[in-house]
Amino acid sequence: MTWRPLLRLACLAATLPALWAAASAPRLTLEIRDYLELPITGNNDGKGQTDGMLARVNALREEPGGASRLFLHDLNGPLYILDKSTKKLSIYLDFNGRQGHSGLFHKFSYETGYANGLVSVQFDPDYRRNGKFYTVHIEDPSVDAPAAPDSANAPGLNVRGYETTSAIRTPGEILREGVLVEWSDTNTANGTFEGTARELMRVQLNTRIHPLGDLVFNPAARPGDPDWRVLYIGCGDGGSGESRQAIRSNPQRLDTMVGKIHRIVPDLNDRQSSSIVSENGRYRIPNDNPFVATAGARKEIWAYGFRNPHRLHFAIDPSTPANNRLIANSIGLHTWETVNIVHRGANYGYSMREGTEALQGRLADLDRRLARPSREADNAETFTANFHDLPGVAFPKIYRQYSSIGVLCMEFLSGFKPGSPDRPPARRTPPTFRR
Repeated sequence: MTWRPLLRLACLAATLPALWAAASAPRLTLEIRDYLELPITGNNDGKGQTDGMLARVNALREEPGGASRLFLHDLNGPLYILDKSTKKLSIYLDFNGRQGHSGLFHKFSYETGYANGLVSVQFDPDYRRNGKFYTVHIEDPSVDAPAAPDSANAPGLNVRGYETTSAIRTPGEILREGVLVEWSDTNTANGTFEGTARELMRVQLNTRIHPLGDLVFNPAARPGDPDWRVLYIGCGDGGSGESRQAIRSNPQRLDTMVGKIHRIVPDLNDRQSSSIVSENGRYRIPNDNPFVATAGARKEIWAYGFRNPHRLHFAIDPSTPANNRLIANSIGLHTWETVNIVHRGANYGYSMREGTEALQGRLADLDRRLARPSREADNAETFTANFHDLPGVAFPKIYRQYSSIGVLCMEFLSGFKPGSPDRPPARRTPPTFRR
């Protein structure tokens, strides 16, 4: 039997509001086609946990500037370039330098767990001019090998002057480290990397899950705007929030990086009058970050109290681009998944609360000091999704029509847990979004 791993891409030419409108239309067809066959990067013996996955592409990024190329990153190590016109796939950089592999990082961790390897890639908004992009990968600090990249098989990478950073401390036992690197390609016209790399930060993680993760710039920001080339970084709790030990409070602690969303200026030469240099001297921190003046707090923090904010994006009003919001999708522990509108300085509750449920203490006590789910209160908003078909909860037909059996619905709540006697009648029409 020949394994033919496929990356299946679907073009969905409708948003949820459009789908709701289409529910009453005579016919709506979504066509999914096999688009690209990916190389096998894992083992095909079926014996491992994730190393048996033949290909593990985590995301696609379109190259800025109207180019005809996509960048795809595989958790197992390769960062590919895909030419959209010819569908030619080529390796741009390979991060996997572990034993038996010829890539850049000899401490690279990818073989166990679903949140390891090459986690994320993001382009600088000014990429067409400066060739800069950013990556996060995961390393195993117990591996006896240099942490700096090995350019033996990447001749275009100049590693002279590359220096690793001291890991930012996280309380508790440490199994992994998340590493943020800035890359500068001097020739973005070809398919090979030619340039330098600079490590910006290294964050300790307690376990193999919920790592330093997604990266995003505000796409509506323009030169001169406060958010221009300001990087937002999602960092999971490293598994600490479900521990029975003292590290359970790490997502709530302002002196840790985990369980947070961070905001930094990667370019040391930028915004010198409105920011301060980080402790490790590799990036700058905007003066308007909420905890810059809080004693003992990590100045990088923009918002906190997350389990695993693994996807970040900006929701932008096309008619008024300045009207935009940072959205964080956070993976839940037991029952609740959350889609969070991220506000400056907000506390989203974890590991004390998840969705509308208290994990520590009484919910009534927590709601007085944490961001309330599903409603704007103080400075935070959360939509809560429940992926269980609970008794007495009626979901709109559109949810069932376009959901699988395993993922029945996403219901937008009004601050009440399904089944609660205080909960209003279940909606039978799609909810109305409010600004």
